[in-house]
Amino acid sequence: MGGLPGKMVAMRPDQVHLTTRAKGKIESTVRFVKQNFWPGIAFASLADLNQQAHAWMEKVNHQVHSTTREVPYGRLWFSLRK
Repeated sequence: MGGLPGKMVAMRPDQVHLTTRAKGKIESTVRFVKQNFWPGIAFASLADLNQQAHAWMEKVNHQVHSTTREVPYGRLWFSLRK
């Protein structure tokens, strides 16, 4: 499976300083997942949940975004090519 370049960094909450705009973007993303992925989800294991989440992300990230009118994966890969 492909992934995004980069690495995850563990940070304590007191180390994270977000701008109001960044905080709003994160909250909006969490709300989108809660409203569009979680309702009615059933899973047998963590691996099953992860597989379903990955399949759902692949689906939604290849659809046109309602605000930007762009496909998120297309926008990401275009920005990485610069």
